[in-house]
Amino acid sequence: MSIKRLLDRGFAVVVTGYQGLGTPRVHTYMDREAQGRAVLDSVRAAQCLESAGLPDAGPVALYGYSQGGGASASAAELAPSYAPELKVKGAVVGAPPADLKRVADSMDGSAYGAF
Repeated sequence: MSIKRLLDRGFAVVVTGYQGLGTPRVHTYMDREAQGRAVLDSVRAAQCLESAGLPDAGPVALYGYSQGGGASASAAELAPSYAPELKVKGAVVGAPPADLKRVADSMDGSAYGAF
């Protein structure tokens, strides 16, 4: 479901930025713990924005595809211990890359090779 459709239906949407891009260390692509924490921290930050008008104890649904799918799965797994105050009700986990070598091999020589 597109972000616009979710907003049109009255949902608040948080789009997570992952740590690491542009920093001197290795990017956190598919680092499950870093990504899961980033998702949960994004929800926490959104709930702290007075202008957003979100309830502190409102229900949370997680959704992601590809890297976001892995992040969504990790966030759902980490929530009980890392963010127990969040009321995570469910997660949609779409196509998380599980075997990075296989993903790379399938893209080699294709239009997606630049990724």
